[in-house]
Amino acid sequence: MKSTAVDMSFVSSKASGFARNLSVWLFYAKLSVMSWLEYRASIAISVFATAIFAMATPITFYVIYSNGVSVGGWNFYELCLLAGFFSVSLGFIDLFFWNLMRLPRHVRKGTLDYFLTKPLSVLFHVSVRNVDETGIGSLLSGVLLLALGFSGIPTPTAANALAGLALFAFATLSLYSLFLILVSLSFWFVEVEVLLWDVREVTRFGQYPISIFPGILGTFLSFIVPVGLASFYPASAFLGRNLGVFALLVPVYSIALFLFARWFFYKGLANYSSAGG
Repeated sequence: MKSTAVDMSFVSSKASGFARNLSVWLFYAKLSVMSWLEYRASIAISVFATAIFAMATPITFYVIYSNGVSVGGWNFYELCLLAGFFSVSLGFIDLFFWNLMRLPRHVRKGTLDYFLTKPLSVLFHVSVRNVDETGIGSLLSGVLLLALGFSGIPTPTAANALAGLALFAFATLSLYSLFLILVSLSFWFVEVEVLLWDVREVTRFGQYPISIFPGILGTFLSFIVPVGLASFYPASAFLGRNLGVFALLVPVYSIALFLFARWFFYKGLANYSSAGG
């Protein structure tokens, strides 16, 4: 967006919280799409490059399997399914919640004041202020990977599909919560962008089965930097693999992490000094 000075008078104070938030998100989505249309060529190149980069994953898997090497007991199509969930999850984060990456800049420049003056949840408003086009490529490649993966496995049962979708939703929530915690550090520390990008690189391990990593590293990628939640567990559920206690632990962990992240954000916000003092 060229300017943060957006008229919010259309938001009805009488509307329910959900209806009001939905109208705000649709409004910002419309503004973002209009902005994309001003730079069609650059947007198209960005989306294409992201999609091509993501599609390098199945090519790597194909090369591995063509040489007779197995990856943690997962076949080619199962790995494509896993990578597809990972790509779609990151696509959702990038498309809808990449705004969080702008929070450190808002804190440094004092432009967070804009969000404090609107009749909306500050956290919600900061999260949806822009719809970022970088997620489109990840979503498209993720859908293609999922289609390829599902084409080579038995049709999941309804119960397995519901479990997989539920775990995927909770996993995406946990990734959002992780990035929210990291950007909230900007209320206390001046520069956190390097840490954000380092963690972003670590998330790429989510393209591979958690089971191939040693115990402590697998735990780290599941519950410290929870990239495994976004791919391994949903894919395993769709494949009908027994997740044991993790089927219940993932939702509980994701909700707890979100509640902590939300508390941490508002704790930092209480320490924020506005541009006007």
